[in-house]
Amino acid sequence: MKGFIRRLAALAVIPLLLPCLLVACAKNPPALTFSDGAFRSKDGKLAYVEAPDTYYAIRLGDVQAVITRGELGDIPLYSVVGCDDELLADQDLKLYVAEGVALPTLDKLGAVQITLYDYTEERTYHRPMATLKETENVTDLVRLITEGEKISADAVTAEYSVRRELLFLSDPEACFGIMLEYRKFRSDVNGHGTNFVYDRDAQCYIPIGETLEQYFIGDEETETTAE
Repeated sequence: MKGFIRRLAALAVIPLLLPCLLVACAKNPPALTFSDGAFRSKDGKLAYVEAPDTYYAIRLGDVQAVITRGELGDIPLYSVVGCDDELLADQDLKLYVAEGVALPTLDKLGAVQITLYDYTEERTYHRPMATLKETENVTDLVRLITEGEKISADAVTAEYSVRRELLFLSDPEACFGIMLEYRKFRSDVNGHGTNFVYDRDAQCYIPIGETLEQYFIGDEETETTAE
């Protein structure tokens, strides 16, 4: 009888151990190594590629995978709060996209909000200056940028005097956005005025006239953070 009771007790422990074992497994995220143009898991089930630098994650969740680079050090990849597992991000808010998944370009993003930030080299913190929410103005600024003339950065030799950043969001609670730069020059640049949006990925300037300065006067401040 005592032996039977001990066997029942042992069986009862198994369901209690299973959640612990599952948690332990979850704490060992899959390793990704670079192969054939993507960071891949050993079993081939996961494959991620780096998104262009202009794409920013907004808030980070838990570690989902780790890029292993030997002596260069590992890079943890986190879930992006509000996004599915097709998008991960590193601690600098840089996006990694599941192989085969295409991110929307600015003209396809459907931006409803643009926040102007003071420029910083630190990707994980930006000091907000003003936010543009008026639908007509947001649409107009996106149109100017996406349809405007693209001037190669190599063709611009003048030094800019003002440098800001612009975060475009498809929703105030969006999980990622597109970040471009606003640069103002002291004098006319090649007949295109003094105000430009700069695309770091395309390495080009887009003249925008006085539109941005006019739209952002008097707007409220908001904040983008990483948790």
